[in-house]
Amino acid sequence: MKLPSLRDVGTEARLLLIGIPVFIWTMLPIYHMFLFAISPKEDAFAGKLWPAHPTLHNFHIVFYQQHYILRVFLLQFWNSTVNTV
Repeated sequence: MKLPSLRDVGTEARLLLIGIPVFIWTMLPIYHMFLFAISPKEDAFAGKLWPAHPTLHNFHIVFYQQHYILRVFLLQFWNSTVNTV
C-alpha cells in the first residue's frame, strides 16, 4: 500500500478548507426554514438554536388552509408547480 504524498494531503486539506464553509453556507438557509417551520408562533424569533417545544401545527395550518392568506394556497402551489415543469 502506497502512502499519500505531501502534495496529495495538501490538496485534500485545501479542498476541505473550502468545502466545509461552502457546505455550512448552503445548509444555513435550509436549517432556518426548517427551524421556522417547526417553531411555535411565540418562539419563532426567540433566537434559539432549537425551539423548546417543536410543533407540526404550522404544517396543519398551511395544508388545511386555516389562515386567511392561505385560502388559495393549493391553487397557488399548483400554479407554481405547473410553471416550474
